[in-house]
Amino acid sequence: MGRKQQRPLDKSDRILVENMGKRDMNFLRTGERPPPLNAKNRVSLERIRERLQWALDDLTFAANNLPENQLRQVFTVDRLEPLLNAIIKPSIGLYLSFEEGQYLHSFKIKGRSDVATQEEREDWEGRRQRIVKICKPLLNQMCLEANYLAPESFKVLETFENQIEAGWKAMWIGH
Repeated sequence: MGRKQQRPLDKSDRILVENMGKRDMNFLRTGERPPPLNAKNRVSLERIRERLQWALDDLTFAANNLPENQLRQVFTVDRLEPLLNAIIKPSIGLYLSFEEGQYLHSFKIKGRSDVATQEEREDWEGRRQRIVKICKPLLNQMCLEANYLAPESFKVLETFENQIEAGWKAMWIGH
């Protein structure tokens, strides 16, 4: 008999995660604080975080141990790009409004015309810091490895890293 496939998130987990996103967006649009989570949802969210951390640990283990011909089938651009885009620019929360020639113009919220509050800006700053913590070591590692794997790409990555750093500095200075 075949082994039952198990996903880190089942249907009820996905519904809860989606509702948390809607709850957050509603708060950002209206400014009305949602009621506190009930005990069942808090426990469910803790279990979801734990399962997702296990999934990341398993992916890391596989990436470190599978042969290259297997890695090419699992870790593809089509599979990783949506994940990386979601980590860097989630579909909920603040976004930045850009104008030509400026790194940072103003914070805005989808579905709302006013500018973000101080609390919302602090939330965005937490997101920015999380993204920097993720991207900097990744770019550094890419620059180190690119020199060995594809020397011609090293210059491109080095230039890209300098542009990213300049963008983060401009955003930091801007607010």
